[in-house]
Amino acid sequence: MDLHGSSFWQFDFANGFGLNTNILETNLVNLAVVIGVLVYFGKGVLLETLGDRRNTIVKQIEDAKTLVEEVKANLAKAEKELEAAREKVVQIHSDADLTIALKTAELQESMRDRQKRVQDASLSVITFENNKVLTAMRQRLFRIAMTQVKESLSKRITAELHTQIIDHQLGVLKSIAK
Repeated sequence: MDLHGSSFWQFDFANGFGLNTNILETNLVNLAVVIGVLVYFGKGVLLETLGDRRNTIVKQIEDAKTLVEEVKANLAKAEKELEAAREKVVQIHSDADLTIALKTAELQESMRDRQKRVQDASLSVITFENNKVLTAMRQRLFRIAMTQVKESLSKRITAELHTQIIDHQLGVLKSIAK
């Protein structure tokens, strides 16, 4: 179709009624008519599409709000759990410090007791060894004294003095036996 002119709709006696599709040749009025026709006939589809889009956006916003609330709730729960964990760590540190102090005190007391037992045992050993040495010295002194008494008696005792001592001892035994 060979349509001349600047209008969108054209009528030619030879070809009849026609449509000028060259956008550059059409004017603003023709565009307004085309847009009006499109709006009139496409209004329902456009409104339905826009309504669906609006509903989708509203649902996505509601879902996002729900998700934000869930995230906030989870964050609050996680913060509470973190705080509880921090308190637990502080409690564990406090308990550990107390345990260390108690164990240190127990260990010191144990060491003092052990040191006292070692000292007591050492004193017992020293006392035992002292007594042993004193006993040995007494026995040696007794032997020396007995040796000296024997020597002295053997020099002084005569047969007659020896007989008198035996008689005297027999008399003592007889008086005890009665």
